Amino acid sequence: MPSLKEIAEGWINYVKDKQPNGLSDEMKEMSIERAKICKQCPSLTLSETKFMRKVLYKFKCAECGCGFPMMTYSKSKKCPKGKWPQ
Repeated sequence: MPSLKEIAEGWINYVKDKQPNGLSDEMKEMSIERAKICKQCPSLTLSETKFMRKVLYKFKCAECGCGFPMMTYSKSKKCPKGKWPQ
């Protein structure tokens, strides 16, 4: 389970990445590389939820419960399976 610090860091950087010049190239590259790894991992699961007649899709890691892709933006977060480069 990710810590509150890791969750906040991931969400803040995720939002920053959507802004012009909001995230450093280093952070963007880290997130991209982590996301590539997660997309190939069998622990990444998809769930569906209905909300106001719409279907919402949510990806998360079955190992640690991390939301995807937000947690790929948390520099302090480590993959529970040790798949992300340090």
